[in-house]
Amino acid sequence: MLIEINLQESIQMVRKQPHTATLEEAIRDMDVAEALAYVGELFVFGSDQLSRDQISAFDAIFTRLVGDADRATRAALADRLAPIRNAPEKIIRLLAFDEAIEVSAPVLTRSEQLEREALIAIARTKGREQLLALTRRASLDETLTGILIDCGIEDVVRSTVRNPGAIFSGSDYARLVERAKSDEVLALSLATRIDLPQPLALELQASVSAVVRGAFEAKSASRLAFLSSDLAPATQPAKSNFPDSQRDHFISRPFIVASYAAGRLGELDLEEFARMNWRWETAIALSLMAGLKTETVLAAMHQERPEVILIIARAAGLTWRTAKAILLLCTRERPLSPLKLEQSLASFTRLKPETAKRVVQFYRARE
Repeated sequence: MLIEINLQESIQMVRKQPHTATLEEAIRDMDVAEALAYVGELFVFGSDQLSRDQISAFDAIFTRLVGDADRATRAALADRLAPIRNAPEKIIRLLAFDEAIEVSAPVLTRSEQLEREALIAIARTKGREQLLALTRRASLDETLTGILIDCGIEDVVRSTVRNPGAIFSGSDYARLVERAKSDEVLALSLATRIDLPQPLALELQASVSAVVRGAFEAKSASRLAFLSSDLAPATQPAKSNFPDSQRDHFISRPFIVASYAAGRLGELDLEEFARMNWRWETAIALSLMAGLKTETVLAAMHQERPEVILIIARAAGLTWRTAKAILLLCTRERPLSPLKLEQSLASFTRLKPETAKRVVQFYRARE
């Protein structure tokens, strides 16, 4: 039986004495399963109160104990630590590379602490079950999706395409379209992706069944119905000082607000606005999702540095794919270099949603 101890008192003890010895003393009389369960629960309970040194103390205990733990115990620890955004890095890596899928899957799917290099190494060296777990991550960059496509495993490729947070290069999309000509399930998944280049979409439509063509047509009809509804004269955005303020018509703000309130406007629509270079509609939709005034978002979009708009996008819970589309829209007149775009991705990935939300709360207080 686990030693019963008040978690609040225990976490205060660790905060006062942030050393491995403090934790070792607490688990001295426990077996491995009990010790990992106890230390894991203690970490989860106090994770938002711990310093870097204190987290390292937990990491040392986890990594010492996990080698002697059975599969069920390791799986329970992985499931407990995977969603914690400041989980100890060494134990997260050990669990991610574990050969048992019930241990590695929670970390591969959910952990934000797993470094990109580790993800790439796992994608290149592990088997089907680990690759399927990777395909379910909240976001996948072009390098990862390329590796997952390269593996050639049917359900891995299909799952990757179904992931709305996956980003594909143009060459990888071309490979997928070629593959989808003989894989109707894959073709149907491609039909739902709004970022599939139009020439490739037309090529695929011409070579697939009526069912798949119907899916493409339904997507196009749905998108056109939304984007063409309730167009209003370009009066509201005239002061935005953006080049597209000279467009003849805009989707009216009341319609966008009503669509968002009714649940008919989401991230895919916001991404579509950005990809069509519709700054006014992009600003309104993003302001609704982030809880800010449209003017605040417009000002952020007009800044030379991308940091503020990335913070707002992160606080709104957007994927990198959508954030990238917004960023490219904001910098259309001063295009970002590939290096700067890569740096922006790294910054966006490192930025914790809670941190972004606190910054946005500060912006909101100043409005």
